[in-house]
Amino acid sequence: MPILIALVCVCGIVIVIDLVLLIKWLVYQHQLENHPNEALTLADTTHLDAEPRLPRSPFAATWSLVHPFLAMQAVLIGANVASLFPLIAALAILASKKGLSGLSDQHALAPYMMSVVIFALFAQNFLFVGTVAYCLRKYGSSLKEIGLRKPTLKEVGLGLGLGVLMMLVANGLEAGLGGLLAKWLPQQIQHQLSEQTKSFSAGDMFGKIDSNWTKLIFLIAGGLAAPIGEEVFFRGLLFNSLKRRFNVPAAIVLSGLVFALIHISPLAIFIIFPMGAFLAYVYHRTNSLWVTILMHAVNNTTAFILMWRFPKLGH
Repeated sequence: MPILIALVCVCGIVIVIDLVLLIKWLVYQHQLENHPNEALTLADTTHLDAEPRLPRSPFAATWSLVHPFLAMQAVLIGANVASLFPLIAALAILASKKGLSGLSDQHALAPYMMSVVIFALFAQNFLFVGTVAYCLRKYGSSLKEIGLRKPTLKEVGLGLGLGVLMMLVANGLEAGLGGLLAKWLPQQIQHQLSEQTKSFSAGDMFGKIDSNWTKLIFLIAGGLAAPIGEEVFFRGLLFNSLKRRFNVPAAIVLSGLVFALIHISPLAIFIIFPMGAFLAYVYHRTNSLWVTILMHAVNNTTAFILMWRFPKLGH
């Protein structure tokens, strides 16, 4: 329930901001349409009887914080809409095999729903890259300019090495957090937080998959596609937008916080936040998205492989 309330509040705030941006844009368009003349030169403005310049745009002249804000909404909406097609197809296939009663059979429905989840993961991360590429291209930039260029051997080695380090530190933080919660919180609250965290965990979904082929596709989606999409968006677009608006330390903290919050999971936020901040710091120092993509991929892929090999780790 607290998570649901928080999501409703966030959605409400997002809608209000969207309305404000829309009103600003409509007012600006109205001012442009009603402006009698085009922009004057600097020399023209020296005359007392000169006409006023064109209205000033309410948005930045290049990509800014507005773009990751709107892009995130476009990605989430687009991925969910795209997922409707495999969802309808899955339900139709199940209904043709087992009849309408099969739609209420959770055991029979689970493999089909997992296929939809995997499709949504691929769609979401494809859109992450696509929306960022669109924003950059609109302002004469490119993915290459934000660090998605051909990596050097040094960058590959650095990414793999720091990925292992990040994974070990994250596991240490998780163990430490578990110990602190055991001392500070009643057992019932611990259990509730643990269950809520597990319900949003990719590892929990991975552990429920029976087919090895489905596990492999999920591993590719979560261990390879997700690192590419998320790093391009959260480090390439969001971090750079925050850095332009504020400064590097603020951008590291805020981008890490947004990265953690988007995962929703209550307890995992305390682990994902420092990971996101560390990824942002490394990106800032290396100016290479491939370094952070490899770090992210090592962490995710290793976790999935370990859960595949040792199923009890996911419980």
